[in-house]
Amino acid sequence: MKKELSYRGMSTTQLIEKLKELADSANYCEIEGYLCRAICLLEQYRDEYDFVHKNDDYDGYD
Repeated sequence: MKKELSYRGMSTTQLIEKLKELADSANYCEIEGYLCRAICLLEQYRDEYDFVHKNDDYDGYD
């Protein structure tokens, strides 16, 4: 039995490398898994970016 790949645990670097390696022969499920992970990472970075820049006016003093 073939073990399914875990896309959730992939780092950004691993994901980029896998996307670069994808050939035309890759099956749809494999491509879909990598793209879903990429979307999750992009959403996470967007949320972190928004949080950091939302608090730009904070100077550390109350």
